[in-house]
Amino acid sequence: MKNKDKNFISVWDDEHKYARVVISHPGGKKYLGLAHCHPDDFDVCSRLVGETIATKRALIEALKDYQKDCKKELKALQNFYYTVNKSKKYNRNGYMEKMLYRRMMQFEYDIENIGIMIKEVQVQLKYYIEQKDN
Repeated sequence: MKNKDKNFISVWDDEHKYARVVISHPGGKKYLGLAHCHPDDFDVCSRLVGETIATKRALIEALKDYQKDCKKELKALQNFYYTVNKSKKYNRNGYMEKMLYRRMMQFEYDIENIGIMIKEVQVQLKYYIEQKDN
């Protein structure tokens, strides 16, 4: 059975107790989350549980990819800042230099917070699975 949305597709295979979730980013990237029920637990598996686990796994992949993109952007800005800094026309108090520096600081902040979010979702997923096992 399929549940379609523009940015979210979930597929539940009731026979094999298998959930697949695809989260699409407006930029075209897609993130896949998978969850399958252990054969010993087939009698208590549900679509909701499978989709929840698969969605959290897809979210973790999306966050990791976004963090990687932010690191690339930061690296490019740092290289540009280094080049600008060596220029004879460099003005530490200039508008462009301040904006470039602020943007680099924002990327550093974002990278750190995305890392925290990834860890939090991983902890939530682990806790959710442990609660379902009990």
